[in-house]
Amino acid sequence: FRTLKKAYPNTPLSIITIPAGMTASYGIPEISNRYLFDRSKKGLKGLLEIWKFAFANHGKFETIVILDTSFRSAHLAFMCGAKRRIGRRGNLRTPLLTGSIPFTEEEKNDVYVAEYYARCLKPLGLYEPGIRTSFAYTKEDEQSVEELLKEYNLDGKKLLGFCPACGQEIKTMRVEDAAEFI
Repeated sequence: FRTLKKAYPNTPLSIITIPAGMTASYGIPEISNRYLFDRSKKGLKGLLEIWKFAFANHGKFETIVILDTSFRSAHLAFMCGAKRRIGRRGNLRTPLLTGSIPFTEEEKNDVYVAEYYARCLKPLGLYEPGIRTSFAYTKEDEQSVEELLKEYNLDGKKLLGFCPACGQEIKTMRVEDAAEFI
């Protein structure tokens, strides 16, 4: 988002996200508009959700950069009528895209998720290797953390948050890298 905002400073940037991603999106100051899409429904109900969302938001998006590899996301971008739909190649999703990026074996195993997502900007000519991630937080967030630290008697102690894995393979840290970090 930082790279997109730098390239298009006067363009409002939007995010279409699932409920789990909505909270995190508030930590990204470059985002102007947030759209919630519930992808929990499957089959015909899931298809109806895509059409309902697309009907309500048709024509709102000039370009959609699809960060995940699902057919559903490419279908949603197509149905929303975005002129440019950029995402990862896939058997059924490639025809729905106007710009596609190959998915390499290296990315599957050895590329940090921020770098993986940054590569999705290649068709726009905005790819910056070695991207750094950060989230903005409010004074309320800071006060909330301070209260938790006091409540658990951790105030003044050095703390480190570490999450070496998640449900998506591209976000999982290799065991060797986790061991080196620790």
